[in-house]
Amino acid sequence: MPENVNALSTTRNRIEHMVEGLEGISDAADAIHTITEETFSITKEIDEIKKTKAEFQKHLQEKAPQEQLENEVVAKELKQQKAVADREPEHSPEQETRG
Repeated sequence: MPENVNALSTTRNRIEHMVEGLEGISDAADAIHTITEETFSITKEIDEIKKTKAEFQKHLQEKAPQEQLENEVVAKELKQQKAVADREPEHSPEQETRG
């Protein structure tokens, strides 16, 4: 009878060790799955940020204020300002402090 108990105990111990080993492997697989899932999520979010940034830049370029040369009053004023700026002599810092 004690031989049967030892044989059963040995078999039970082997099965318990095997189950513990499988649980360890399962935990490691879960950790790898979590890491892979998070990496995929981060990559997806980075792609989404890049897409949003490109759309934002496009929107900024489309909506940026631009000179309206079609408007005759504005065009005339711009020409006058440019002509005045071209006629004015440039002053050096020394002349400005003297004058």
